[in-house]
Amino acid sequence: MNKSISQKFKKNIIVLSIIITIVFLVINVALYTINNNYLVNKVDEENNAFLQLTTHLINENDISVAMEYVEHYTHIHQVNIEVLDQNDNMLFSSNVAHLYSSQYQIDTLKGPFTIFVDNTNSVTVNTIETNTIYVNVSLLIIYVLALIVLVRNNRRTSKEIDQDIKNVLKLINNEKNNDHKFNHTEFEHIHRVITKYLENIDLLTEQKSMNMKGLAHDIKTPLTLIYSYFEKILKDQTLSEKEAKTSFEAAVRINELLNDIIDDNKREKSKEINISKILNEKIEEYDPIFKNKKISIIKNLTKDITFKWSEKDFIRVIDNIISNAYYYSKASSVFEVNVKSEERIQIDFISTPINIDDIEIDKIFNKEHRGPSSYNDNKYGKGYGLYLCRLLLSSIGGSISVDIINENVKFTIML
Repeated sequence: MNKSISQKFKKNIIVLSIIITIVFLVINVALYTINNNYLVNKVDEENNAFLQLTTHLINENDISVAMEYVEHYTHIHQVNIEVLDQNDNMLFSSNVAHLYSSQYQIDTLKGPFTIFVDNTNSVTVNTIETNTIYVNVSLLIIYVLALIVLVRNNRRTSKEIDQDIKNVLKLINNEKNNDHKFNHTEFEHIHRVITKYLENIDLLTEQKSMNMKGLAHDIKTPLTLIYSYFEKILKDQTLSEKEAKTSFEAAVRINELLNDIIDDNKREKSKEINISKILNEKIEEYDPIFKNKKISIIKNLTKDITFKWSEKDFIRVIDNIISNAYYYSKASSVFEVNVKSEERIQIDFISTPINIDDIEIDKIFNKEHRGPSSYNDNKYGKGYGLYLCRLLLSSIGGSISVDIINENVKFTIML
């Protein structure tokens, strides 16, 4: 059965936790074995040194001197010792519990002696055992902290993955999503690829729609000629050769237009268009409308600036920006259009918005984005115009940007 990325990630974390636990147990067992061997060897080393010195003292001095050393040794090393002579007479005792003691036999010049040594609570044993406990506690703390960090990172990463997946799915499901923050670059890349793909679909859909409308309009003109031709025939009127030829050409034109539709609405081919002329015409077209709001239009256009592009697409971009300026500009304000051509063609549209706080620079070109007051200022808008401008311009390597200058907003097109 297929599993989600988050489920697989959680499973991997569980497996990793088990591995860490096994490693922790192995380290503890190894540490215990090493410390135990070290403890045994250290105790044997100390006891052998004690026996050698005791043998030497008995050989070189009176037995009482040796017993005095043994007494001091028990206090210093915190061990319990019993010393018996060859007749099993107790020469020294510090209450040794024989169950836990080690028995040694030493041969001296004064005969054999039996010595019991109990290292259970000796300084050496306590020190090594305390250090072992410290090391084990430290390892346990590290182990617990590692698991806590692992689990927390797992939860956080799983949450981030889920959020990134939701953002991508929102885009695929065509849900409005202005938050493009991603936690992982892989999902951000997927989002960019899908966004570009969907933008291309939007652009093609818009172009297809506009081309269909254009073709429908173009078909009406030759149809009118054909209608008039048949109308004269029905009225038994005589047709001139010119009228017949015109009607035939109109039918040919309709056939060509229908072929365009069959060929999936061929886009208008790019051609050299006069940017300055089209802008002049558009400003004259909109001037009466702007006067309704007492908005003055100022234009600074360099003459005869040309650019190779689809005239319909360019007009579409200009219409969107100028109509936005009309709807969202203050009454009795100024709308300025500037065009200049240096290394690139730059077109600036400067206006005074009704509410400057409504301008969200980072979102204004997003699909379906509308400012808080836009529903009152333009109830027909759908937040699609500036998004379409961005797509049309990017398709030819151009760009559109927005800036806030004091109380004004400036849209800049670069071609």
